[in-house]
Amino acid sequence: MGSSPLSKIPITRIVVPFGGGIVLGNYFPPVPILATVSLAIIGCAIAIMMSMLSRTPESRSKVRPFSIIPIIIISLALGWTIYSIHQPSVLNLSQTNSKLGYGRIESIDFKERSMYMTVDMLSSHAQGSTILLTTKGCNYSLTEGDNVAFVVKLQRISNPNMPEDTDFALIQKRKGIIYQQHIDAKAVTKYGHTDTFGNLMTNARKRIIASIHRTTLSLETKHYIIALLLGDRKHIDQQTRSEYSYAGLSHVLALSGLHIGIIMIFIWLLLWPLDFYQLKKLRFVLSVVIVIFYDVLTGLPPSVVRATVMITFTFATFIFGRKATAVNSLMASALLILAFSPESLFNAGFQLSFITVLFILILSPSNKQIKTKRKWLRYLITLIVTSVIAMGATIALTAYYFHTISWAGFISNALILPIFPIFMGIAVLIILLACGDMNIDALNHIADMLVTYANSVARHISQLPFSVAKEVYFSEYDVLFYFICITFLTLFIKRRKWLYMNLCIANCAFAVVLHTLTLNSFPTSGCVAFNAYDCTPIVFYQDGNAYYWTPDDGSKFKPEDFRRQHTGFFAAHGIDTFTEANDSSKIQNVALRSPYARIFSHTILMAGNNRWKKITGEKKVNIDFCVITKRFNGTVEDLARLYNINHMVISGNVYEPNTPSIIDQCRRLGIKCLNLREKSLIID
Repeated sequence: MGSSPLSKIPITRIVVPFGGGIVLGNYFPPVPILATVSLAIIGCAIAIMMSMLSRTPESRSKVRPFSIIPIIIISLALGWTIYSIHQPSVLNLSQTNSKLGYGRIESIDFKERSMYMTVDMLSSHAQGSTILLTTKGCNYSLTEGDNVAFVVKLQRISNPNMPEDTDFALIQKRKGIIYQQHIDAKAVTKYGHTDTFGNLMTNARKRIIASIHRTTLSLETKHYIIALLLGDRKHIDQQTRSEYSYAGLSHVLALSGLHIGIIMIFIWLLLWPLDFYQLKKLRFVLSVVIVIFYDVLTGLPPSVVRATVMITFTFATFIFGRKATAVNSLMASALLILAFSPESLFNAGFQLSFITVLFILILSPSNKQIKTKRKWLRYLITLIVTSVIAMGATIALTAYYFHTISWAGFISNALILPIFPIFMGIAVLIILLACGDMNIDALNHIADMLVTYANSVARHISQLPFSVAKEVYFSEYDVLFYFICITFLTLFIKRRKWLYMNLCIANCAFAVVLHTLTLNSFPTSGCVAFNAYDCTPIVFYQDGNAYYWTPDDGSKFKPEDFRRQHTGFFAAHGIDTFTEANDSSKIQNVALRSPYARIFSHTILMAGNNRWKKITGEKKVNIDFCVITKRFNGTVEDLARLYNINHMVISGNVYEPNTPSIIDQCRRLGIKCLNLREKSLIID
């Protein structure tokens, strides 16, 4: 009997069902750990029974095709169990809230007049939980590692349930956070500080950033180096990020596999003298240790940890001359990552990096297949082919997560990647010199020129006609069918059997039909009140055109930022234009007169400023939806005296401690109440 294709990559037999167990744990209600352990025991029992039935050569031949069944069952159970174990603990809020809580700040981010902190709770009634703490106002004396005390009033993080929009609650849950609290910054009291290893690394990172800022580099290059080598991208402006994304160069600005791989190679080359003493294994171990220390210095972001594990496993196979097992090593690294962080399976970075490396290892041509004696030409061909493979491997995922497809990515990568290792080397040298208060103008000038070149390539490529498709809608099923097509196409190329090509064509046809039906299922017209904190935009759309109405704090509304944040919504509903509703007379079925609106036969009142009080006539006005925003100065009773209100809508920018009072007033008056923090207002 011939060997199975999986015999060369045996870890696949474990990784695939292990991931399947994680998926089951994510999509099905939580089950007791005992249930998954029982499933594993069943798998072990089947394995023992099969072993007992295969004591002769003839019986082993019959049982062998079924030997994978217990492996699948056991791996599935293990994946399900590990996912369940890693879920954040659920608190009894009735016992936790209104008590004085203690915690340690894990991370802190200062916004305009607010702070976003992740706090590890130390109180006995909430110990082991991590919460998201947002504040009204800022306290710039707080930093990572500070011990803080505050009155606990936690709420379960909910998702506004916007169709095809970002699921904030799910994102936080996969970070281990399911509770949040909004509080006045003055109500957070610092009572001490704990110096952890992570805090020391954070302070070291801040000192390195300060050293970079003391150099004579241009401000743009400083931000570029900080983003590339320290993982802090907050100073890279949005236009630059968009240009790199549209040019297919997002991976350049994100500290991940590309950067870790280059750093690993640099360290490997620097340690080459160890080869003279036949200490190749020590050379590899030291390289890995140094890269791990670098990971800790950058704050151990998940993308860097994943990249380090994958590259370490894959790099080891080439270093020790075991190229045939590179895919197996990649699978082993994936298994290790998922065992310690099962939520990584649903992370876009993990999926993109894993799929990219897998396809490159499987499909990249060898030097023998590239029939040219010129090394520079072979290198160029390999670079272009690898870029095309990477683009083909990730095109569906980028469309699903980011709703864009860059068709010119292989061109921009061919122009950027050859000089990227040079820039990385110069950037590392600049940082080392800067930490010693040394500054070489010539070196800084070269770095400035390389950054200018990279930005110029990204800008020009992103502006090429048809170089990028924006606001593309891809569902989970589209991604699944895409990879099925790619699998059949790969099998056809490898084995030259037309059966695989026919299956590929049939799968593509079915995927196109399903995609068309899915798009047609989305309404072509409607109205949505979005959850926002600066203002409350009312967005209505019909026939591919969308309009926004922001009568309260509209000056703070940024249409471009809003459209980028809700790209999925615009892509799913086929919206082409997005403009302000200045003249409602030109918009069918819409009439606007602040603070009132008549949209698709529904009357809306924006109760923010006091204009809602200026109403004449003795008869109450019927209002379908009354939206209370942060500028509301009054009570629900005041509104009820003037209007007959069917639904009260609480905007996301209303100060959260005021929300329970508004809900209670609505309940007493018999008015239906909707909180935009929990559920979006969608009017068809």
